[in-house]
Amino acid sequence: MITLFLLLPLLSIALNIGFADAGWALSDSGGKRKMPFSLGAFILFSYAALCSQLAGSVAFFSYLPLAYATLVWAIGFYYDWRKCTDITRNVFVWKDPVILIGILAAMLFAWQMTSMASFWHWLIAIALLVMLPYTGQKMNKHPLFLWKASFCFLVVVFFVIETPQFADVLYVVTVFYIAFVLEGEREACFGTSGALLLGSMAAIWAISTHSLTLQFACLAVSIFLAYIPLAQLPSRIGVFRWMGELGINKHE
Repeated sequence: MITLFLLLPLLSIALNIGFADAGWALSDSGGKRKMPFSLGAFILFSYAALCSQLAGSVAFFSYLPLAYATLVWAIGFYYDWRKCTDITRNVFVWKDPVILIGILAAMLFAWQMTSMASFWHWLIAIALLVMLPYTGQKMNKHPLFLWKASFCFLVVVFFVIETPQFADVLYVVTVFYIAFVLEGEREACFGTSGALLLGSMAAIWAISTHSLTLQFACLAVSIFLAYIPLAQLPSRIGVFRWMGELGINKHE
């Protein structure tokens, strides 16, 4: 675990430089600069590292969810590579073969995760695997919105699950802090790949709990966040404006 801690900042820098050198970058919301969309790869590596440590003990950290998360990240990377940033027009186009492959994979993965449960568990699992990544991409259109939503979700997870080991909590907090700094300083971004990955990881965790009540709650919140005017809240209410601007470097 100590080795993983030491690798995290080095890995984030290496991925940032590598993506930038390869030209894998997206323009920010203002179109003033391009940022490498390396944060999704960073989160995926961090998740894979934990899976290698905890595989077999926790369903969320088994290799099947890791394989599915990797596929989702790859789909997002494909759209990032095509410089595709408008999810309502470009990503969730049902006739797109890439999206059809993703939906088929979601159905198969949901069936595998709920094979011992009811038909309704399978349906809600599919809904989560589709809706949460979609919501993640919608929220990713504004700086640090996705990060803040993911962090709030993580806090809820820590209250719901059994008390985790301190080293695991510190590891996850370190990963999120590095992503917070890089995105806040506009040195890197999540892109479609990171947004879909975080959404799919949230869905995988909800499915792994086998609680329909919790899954319905996650789905309802996801639908709510996907369709309310998130960009207008910070400008209308003082506390939301402060939360929306927290961590964002406004100086170029």
